[in-house]
Amino acid sequence: MVKTAISLPEDVFQGFNELARQSGRSRSGVMTEALAKYLHDIESLQILQGIEDAYADETPEEEAEELRFLNHLARLTIDTLNANGDVWEPDR
Repeated sequence: MVKTAISLPEDVFQGFNELARQSGRSRSGVMTEALAKYLHDIESLQILQGIEDAYADETPEEEAEELRFLNHLARLTIDTLNANGDVWEPDR
């Protein structure tokens, strides 16, 4: 464990202190959980941004090929469901 000191505005500290009291956890426990969630959220946003960036420069031909592939997968899924007796057709 590493100890650190932080400065908080009074109203934030009061809310934070009340949350810890009501939840029966220590302030350190509440702060650790909140910071871990914040770091996870930031990492998730960075991953999403990377995915969006990867597709941002997609050519019209690549987009068309992706759409053809997805339609093919949908057709295979429907055919498999139908072959297993689970008849399903999408709304069109």
